[in-house]
Amino acid sequence: MIMKYSGRVAFIAGGTGIVGSGCARSLLKEGAKVAVSSRSQQRLDDLKKSFSADLQKNLILIAEDIGTEAGAKKILKILQEQHGGVHHVLSAFGKWWEVVNNMLNSLA
Repeated sequence: MIMKYSGRVAFIAGGTGIVGSGCARSLLKEGAKVAVSSRSQQRLDDLKKSFSADLQKNLILIAEDIGTEAGAKKILKILQEQHGGVHHVLSAFGKWWEVVNNMLNSLA
């Protein structure tokens, strides 16, 4: 079976919510490594438990606030240094424009 996103890293802002977790599941099934951040470690732990052990292998959980520029920079640094960067970004929560702005500012 050819996995469409094999070798790719996707970051999902709001990945612990209903929509974001569904997107994460789909990307994981297609072979992507999926990074999800949250201010809440409990929400990250609950998300992880909702996936099979096979999918958990490619799940990257980051306890950080993407809603701040400092948080966005930390997340990006982790993904660049530990996973070779980010290929896809998906926003699945309110105030998505702030996340995109913070991520773009982090690249500057």
